Amino acid sequence: MPTEKESKALVVAKQKKVAASGTAGSKAMSTALDPNTQQLYNVCLALSKSSAVPMQYIGKPDWIFSTVVLGKEFGLAPMTSLMNISSINGKPSMSVHLLLGLCMRHPQFAGWRVVKSTSEECKVEMYRLWPHQKEAFKYEGSFTIEEARKAMLIKSGGAWVSWSKNMCKARAIAFVCREAFADVLTGTYTLEEMDSEKYVDSFMNDDLKAVDELELSELNGKSVPASTESDEREPVKGTKAPVRPSNKIAPNKR
Repeated sequence: MPTEKESKALVVAKQKKVAASGTAGSKAMSTALDPNTQQLYNVCLALSKSSAVPMQYIGKPDWIFSTVVLGKEFGLAPMTSLMNISSINGKPSMSVHLLLGLCMRHPQFAGWRVVKSTSEECKVEMYRLWPHQKEAFKYEGSFTIEEARKAMLIKSGGAWVSWSKNMCKARAIAFVCREAFADVLTGTYTLEEMDSEKYVDSFMNDDLKAVDELELSELNGKSVPASTESDEREPVKGTKAPVRPSNKIAPNKR
């Protein structure tokens, strides 16, 4: 059994080996880039040799570059992209915190609230004020522990056992975000949805804590008193809560 010092030495050696191979393979790509893109790629190349990026990106400048470029399409800074976007089975995936944040900063975002959140079920609502509407349109998202069982997501010692309430909440939030802002998220899935088996429990717990903080804050940064009945978030000032029955399909523009 290697000692702690020997284990660290093996990790460092592996990182250097991967970094060396990644640098060699990146030269061909860098010769075909315009000056501005080349500058960005050089930054990615430097980051690939740094321990400041997640382990999966060390020694992979091309992977960092593609993630940063994708993040730019969503208006994200490079490090924000690297900390919140991962590629699983060839498909980019985001943290649920980032998914919600992209919705919240959209000009048509008009609030969201948690209707119900237990270890068995979570229901959330999100509001979007379309330009042709006078009232914010309501979208719903939900997920239950029974659905998790049917999908065989619950494994002994896994996140669905330890953090069932948070996991249901994350799924419900992801669903409602994609429903309400499909044009913004373009079908992007969360890390947990794409890779349930490998998802880190502690990361999910920290991510949902951040979501809880967002839920209790106004868009301008001012805190809102917590509701005693539900974790409610009021629509943006100037809009009205929808009074019509829930409808997950946005009406056609008139």
